[in-house]
Amino acid sequence: MSSTKSGILDLIVGAAAVAASLFVPGIGPAVAAALMSAGSGLILAGAGTLIAGQHDKGFATTTRNPIAPWRVQHGRARVGGTVVQFNEWGDNSKMWDMVIILAAHKCQGGPTPNSLPVLLFDQQRIQLDTSKCPPGAIGGTSFTPQGQKILIGDIQRVGSVVTVVLATDIPYLMAGDAIDVQSVPGGIGGVGLTLNGKFAVDQIISRVPSGGTNILTFTFLSGGPAVHVWSAGYVHTLWADYGSKVYMEVLLGGQTLGETFQATTHGTPYDGDMGNFVSPGSPIGLGGGVDPAPDPWTPYCSLQGKTVVFLRLHYNDVKFAAGLPQISFLLWGKNDVYDPRPSPPTYGYSENAALCIADFLSNQDWGYKAAYGTDIPIAELIAAANVCDQAVATVVGGNEPRYTCNGEFTLDMRRGEILQRMLTCCAGRLESDRPPYVIQPGHWVGPGSPPLVLDLAAIAAGAVRWYPMPTITALYNGVKGTYISPANKWQAGDFPYYAQDALHGYSGPSLYGGDINLAADGGAGGGMTSICRLRSRRAWRSGSQRSSCCGGGRSGRGRFC
Repeated sequence: MSSTKSGILDLIVGAAAVAASLFVPGIGPAVAAALMSAGSGLILAGAGTLIAGQHDKGFATTTRNPIAPWRVQHGRARVGGTVVQFNEWGDNSKMWDMVIILAAHKCQGGPTPNSLPVLLFDQQRIQLDTSKCPPGAIGGTSFTPQGQKILIGDIQRVGSVVTVVLATDIPYLMAGDAIDVQSVPGGIGGVGLTLNGKFAVDQIISRVPSGGTNILTFTFLSGGPAVHVWSAGYVHTLWADYGSKVYMEVLLGGQTLGETFQATTHGTPYDGDMGNFVSPGSPIGLGGGVDPAPDPWTPYCSLQGKTVVFLRLHYNDVKFAAGLPQISFLLWGKNDVYDPRPSPPTYGYSENAALCIADFLSNQDWGYKAAYGTDIPIAELIAAANVCDQAVATVVGGNEPRYTCNGEFTLDMRRGEILQRMLTCCAGRLESDRPPYVIQPGHWVGPGSPPLVLDLAAIAAGAVRWYPMPTITALYNGVKGTYISPANKWQAGDFPYYAQDALHGYSGPSLYGGDINLAADGGAGGGMTSICRLRSRRAWRSGSQRSSCCGGGRSGRGRFC
């Protein structure tokens, strides 16, 4: 064991008795030292629970937990995963193999079909060379990215959105990457200085070919006074650098029994060397003194139907100076969501909120087992999906879909709780708590809209109570809340406070608090809770009722399933 690792281990073991619970049988001293070192990222589930007194739900980092619930994901999300295999081997046990389950179903993987999820160490993206992997694998090996320092052509802040234009492209830059903005002058009042600092890229707006490169336009979020600066300051890249010490491979859920990672059957390129493949059973490429040993992950370890990642880390005192990092992934989820709008209908990846809700309702394992066409009417589903896909203009230009569903849930949650959370991502309601299920996203219903059709038999099926208006506690004048923010490394953030001047001074609580549990943006989050506020305020115009209707349709009042 190196002196650095030994020193860290001695300090922590001598300081805390609780540390003893972190030594798991079968984990050798090299791994134990790394887990205990500062910034260790492989959470041994239960340790945090003992200290905090609560479950560690929603913590998007990799965990070891023998009773972890299965995870289901629609759209994009930063996820952790559950380690089901950890094997150390090689010289001084410096080769670490991990198998991590990300989802209990088939996934798209990355931004394109059948591609790698984005690997994050300590919430920084690890760039992978996908040409350095065994034949037939969806995998890649890390490399040292080239740093860049580029003159800013134009930088402007409107509200909290800062738009940057560079005359030279940063080819590997993507949303979520960290950058360092430096040397932007202060200008009048010194407001330009507030543009300097380290930020996460929010969106890549465009890459326009010009003179053998691309003119790159991107945004990041930073509140402050409006300011516009030309041809001044620099953007520095801040890449995570683990050399060629990381190999990653993914199985996307379509593997059959007997199919497993190519890395465990053929080996991986040693530090990116495609002429030198190594594995526990063939460690000769590591140098002398290492005896072959059987790999505990056999070809029949297939994990059928699960999306699974294999990581091989080559420990290095320089690249892993802080020990094992926090490991997470940006994953593009379910790739078998039904869309009835094309002809013929398709199954594939979708972030459309209505289609994702229908996918959950129809699931035979964890949903409501609803059948498309009978339990989920096709015409109404098409109408709801079209509402969710309506183009909405953004502050920085361009458009985005009105409602998307990006997030995950675990199967230790109740079905009704899952459904309610999914409905929040489109300010949605169900017309009934029993089939047929009609999804109603929040949208304008008025002149020019299709006529409202009420199922009087369903309404009469339950006791009807009429209220002349909502109670005082159900009235709100403004909205506030949180949402899962991709621009904030997929953590919870506040969406902008909103209040309507015309309602100031009216009776009722001043603010409606709403939490969007699935990923969105600040404008969409505020818009969805504003719809809930308007529903509470305008319900007095027609009264409300309690019946067997779930959510009361477009105008009724009730509860979610």
